Amino acid sequence: MDKASPKISLPEGIILFLVAIGADLFELLNGLFGLVPVVGLIFLFLNSFVALIAGIVINGYLLVKGIKGVWSLAGGVFELFPILNILPIKTITLLVTFFLISRPEAQTIVKVAGTARKTPF
Repeated sequence: MDKASPKISLPEGIILFLVAIGADLFELLNGLFGLVPVVGLIFLFLNSFVALIAGIVINGYLLVKGIKGVWSLAGGVFELFPILNILPIKTITLLVTFFLISRPEAQTIVKVAGTARKTPF
């Protein structure tokens, strides 16, 4: 990839970050209000919906741009841990994804990790 034409432009990156930050803020609210009996249940349901929509938007857009698998490789698995999901993992993962796609030396790491993931054990 040449430096003159990045895969994701600045406005596209800003929109993706707004989606990721919004989903992370909602997860924070879910963590704060999760202990309140009725409100916590509502936030739990809405958090799942917001996370699903944000994941579809970000993954779908990255797939359309030809950046498949980097988002998951960068750290989407941390959302599965109960305490770590309060942290802004989507935003951090998006930062790492942008870093990986903008560095040519990181592209080889992504390719090696992608082929290692496909290798059966």
